[in-house]
Amino acid sequence: MRTLAILIMLVANTLPYSETVVPPDWLRLFCSLAAPLFIFLSGYSVHLSKVRFGWATYIPAIAVLLAAVFVDVVAWRIVPLLEFDVLYLISAGLFVNTALRNSPQATAAIAVMLLVIAPFTAAQFPFRFEMDELPLFTSSATISSWLSMNPLLRFLLDGWFPVLPWIAFALLGSAFAHYKERILVYRKSILTVGVLGFACLAAIQLNGSLPPMRDGYVEIFYPLDYMHLLISICWIVVLSLWFMPQSASKFSTKLNVLGRKSQLVYITHAFYLGWIIEGIYQPDTMAELTSAIALLFAAVLLVSTLSEHPSIISGTDRLPILLKRVFGL
Repeated sequence: MRTLAILIMLVANTLPYSETVVPPDWLRLFCSLAAPLFIFLSGYSVHLSKVRFGWATYIPAIAVLLAAVFVDVVAWRIVPLLEFDVLYLISAGLFVNTALRNSPQATAAIAVMLLVIAPFTAAQFPFRFEMDELPLFTSSATISSWLSMNPLLRFLLDGWFPVLPWIAFALLGSAFAHYKERILVYRKSILTVGVLGFACLAAIQLNGSLPPMRDGYVEIFYPLDYMHLLISICWIVVLSLWFMPQSASKFSTKLNVLGRKSQLVYITHAFYLGWIIEGIYQPDTMAELTSAIALLFAAVLLVSTLSEHPSIISGTDRLPILLKRVFGL
């Protein structure tokens, strides 16, 4: 499932770089389903990792936060801790889920509460649809400029992936891992409801007017409303219960390296978009856009596969654990 989320994310994040290709509504909806699944799986992964003690418990969360800052500074060349892309949200989710690791009931309760009240709460504040960034190495990149853009509000309510309500998906992932065996007892019934719910909600959204694109990005959850919350939950439920008992095919097994190296994939794709597509080559036609996406797929698959080569593993094993986690090695 993580591999699927990554593949959709790569497409969604490349589409904005073509100003002449207008994505159809069905593609916008499909691309909008990557983020909730990816965030859900980040919460689920807390229970797949080995148990640590003391400050080391928070190494994964700290590593993702440092990776987010690294991507902003080096790949996008902007002031960090301002727009809050998905890595910042995943880091926040890892901090909270790690703290609540032994409290599944509290985790589930907080997730449900946030899903219920977050869209209502967000509606009480003005949503800044336009995203203003601060390029590094310019006269505008000052602390006063950073503060004037109210980064705390971006982090909480109107950044790319604000804590409210997105962190609820990470909490749901953690709660699902806790109660997985109980949930699987009702697998067929839940799957039926999930499929029907997804089909109905997708039809409703595609027959209406979708929200405008935010800075060219195709996702329809700016801001995230109840409709997209529900369709995202149905999507996650269906995929989680459908794929869990299934055995992987040989083709999907080869692609699973993207899931295992998801952080490395994210960093690689950011450099590809920030340094090559944005700086050197802008696709203007559908053929050029398709080629750019295909090349991105090939690049992240190559980097991920090489990272698991024995010679690379033996070399990176000498690195500090935190540094390895930052780059997803």
